[in-house]
Amino acid sequence: MKQSKIKRLAPKKRVQQCAGQDAGALEAMLRREGADTIAKMHAKGYELVSCLETGEGVFVRDEAVVGLHIQLPRELYDRLDAACRRQETTKRSVVVEALEKHLPPDNG
Repeated sequence: MKQSKIKRLAPKKRVQQCAGQDAGALEAMLRREGADTIAKMHAKGYELVSCLETGEGVFVRDEAVVGLHIQLPRELYDRLDAACRRQETTKRSVVVEALEKHLPPDNG
């Protein structure tokens, strides 16, 4: 299930100053002005999918994907990092593969 939120990216006054410009210029300004908001929402798992003419951004998060932050012993992390470089893959994909391999299937 996807969740969405709308957040203001730039003050209304700034949006009004850009009135009449093409959509690309407005979006570029909103992305600059709203960089902090975009970063905060990204940290919460939301992605900016659209900029509105009102100066707001539409953010979406897929609830089927969650963030997991873990601390690893340095030696294990170094082994993971080296394996990813050798295999030209991401740490995320290696961890997901290992979890799928070692966890029993959920049968309901």
